[in-house]
Amino acid sequence: SEEYYTGTVSTKHLHYNAMVHPLAHVKVSGVVWYQGCNNSAAGGDYKDLLLKYFENYRDLFNDETLPFYVIGLACYDGDSGNNYDFSFVRESQAMACDSDDNAYYISTCDDGDPTFIHPTAKRYIAQRISKSILSTVYGYDYLAEGPSYKSHTVEGNKVIIELNNSKGLYSKGEITNLYLAGPDGKYYLATAKIDNGKIVASSDKVSNPVYIKYGFGKSPFTNVFNKDNFSMVPFRTDSYNLNIDLLEYNNLDAYTFHSSGSKMTIDYVDNGLKIQKKNDGITYGSVILNKWGMVSYNASAFKMTITGTNSGAKITFRVVEGSYEGWGYSIVDNFTGTKTFEVPISEFKCILNKGDNKFNTQAVAYVEFMVETSGAAEFIVNEVKFIEMEETKPTDFTIDAITFNGNNATVMLNKSLFADQYTVLVSSKKDDYSNPVYIETSESTNFTFDISKLTKGAPYYIRAIAKNELGETICTNDSYLFYVKSDDSLIISNFDYETQAELDAFVQTNMKVHAGLDCVLQDHSLKIVSNGQGWQNFIFVIDTGANAGMNKLVFEADFSNYKGTVVLQIVDPSWNTYSYTLDTSTQKSGTFTVNLSDYVLNGSSKKYNNEKLMWVSFNFNDNVGNGYILFDDCQLVK
Repeated sequence: SEEYYTGTVSTKHLHYNAMVHPLAHVKVSGVVWYQGCNNSAAGGDYKDLLLKYFENYRDLFNDETLPFYVIGLACYDGDSGNNYDFSFVRESQAMACDSDDNAYYISTCDDGDPTFIHPTAKRYIAQRISKSILSTVYGYDYLAEGPSYKSHTVEGNKVIIELNNSKGLYSKGEITNLYLAGPDGKYYLATAKIDNGKIVASSDKVSNPVYIKYGFGKSPFTNVFNKDNFSMVPFRTDSYNLNIDLLEYNNLDAYTFHSSGSKMTIDYVDNGLKIQKKNDGITYGSVILNKWGMVSYNASAFKMTITGTNSGAKITFRVVEGSYEGWGYSIVDNFTGTKTFEVPISEFKCILNKGDNKFNTQAVAYVEFMVETSGAAEFIVNEVKFIEMEETKPTDFTIDAITFNGNNATVMLNKSLFADQYTVLVSSKKDDYSNPVYIETSESTNFTFDISKLTKGAPYYIRAIAKNELGETICTNDSYLFYVKSDDSLIISNFDYETQAELDAFVQTNMKVHAGLDCVLQDHSLKIVSNGQGWQNFIFVIDTGANAGMNKLVFEADFSNYKGTVVLQIVDPSWNTYSYTLDTSTQKSGTFTVNLSDYVLNGSSKKYNNEKLMWVSFNFNDNVGNGYILFDDCQLVK
């Protein structure tokens, strides 16, 4: 009914109003519920839906103890219409029944048709429903449901599992589809036997068992029963995949590779999955693992441990939803040894088929490691999992960018975990926001304000604050600097920073800097230190097209302590790159003015002619090292 369901299904309330509500005055002894396939794309939500359903009918029929008999979904591997893993719906069904004294779960995973969603074998289901109803309503001497997990103890590398409804416990052959995992969350198939009404399980790959799962898969075909031939209920002792490794460690054949990507190889090692990319002229490759279903439920953070080899490759872990909207978190293999990354979920970026722009970890098609480099790469994935973070005041966040459109400016913030709302202040005075020219509070991370009354060419500063009931957090790049564009100039940066941390925040947000260069604040200017690695560059990222009407690049610099070549470049949105070699032999320091019309398109004689720009780049060819450049007051002028 509308009172109990507020979801988005287009036919909501229609069937209830037409087919169920008219029965309100009928005496009902119980309800059999056999449904859930279409909920498998969000199986973690199904428990709460089912409990609301129980409550709704008990209210309608005026019976607080009205019994429900919930039929679990049988084995089925999925097809193009519904390829999700039913495990999560089955789990929610069982959990709902377990939390309700008058709800009974009937497991059916010992049969079904992996290729057909409507299996023809139904008699065994009817027999179990009948026995459960005869037992609970009419007092017959049957058990009401199948064996289900009660508790477990660990003795060395063995797990002893105690069950509910285990009278007459037996298995048809060796117990199948029972897995164990240690603290690392990596599951391995276990051997198990029945001993005095309990199940004893172990695996030679798990010396310290922590987690158990049984019958948790699309078509597990379980084979443990009690005296009345009720099938044992699938279960797992981990919490909605939290802290559970997302990769497959039992079967290398489960992985596939990008069809047009570089040749990739994978192998198991003692502490993880080794991934290798060949040096075959292709700049990317990926390792893919199908994971139809849920990889986490209400996770707040992501944890990944990588053993790097300093290959320089960009490594992106991607989660691709069933809608094929892809979310990724990237690192660079610029380290040797093992390194752990723990980041809020908000750090994942939508990098593929942007749709609703909401990261849904329930409805997942596959997970993937994308490797991007022109050469070879090798690294080991030691773990990859979603985790919980204890709620605190909002976590660290940054101002991502500010864009301009006519008389409006839009401030874009990166999301802060646990934040309920944000406040943005704009001031003409650095570190003084007592009299801001703009202030607004919102749940949104985008803020738009009028800049028509601000002074053109003058510096302004932004402070962003994330808040919740536990406190507030100021953005890490506080006093974010911007200028209102004048008709005559576009100030890129004057490096008017008080601390190295402020400079680092600007560099992280507005620049791309080669690993061979270090950026140091010195007397309110930028000191670029070269480590001598050949071609190196630092790049200013500007609002695309903000250079309109500007025809000169002007900056302050001192090249006295630098011995390499300096090449200036500008780049348009189509990645056309125009270059100009700066003559530092005749002028070592001072103000440098370069006409943009003197820049030449790489590989041709075409000169720059007022195209839109997105990058202003400074390139240095230095094989000596130990040199440095002082840089300041960079702007485009008319």
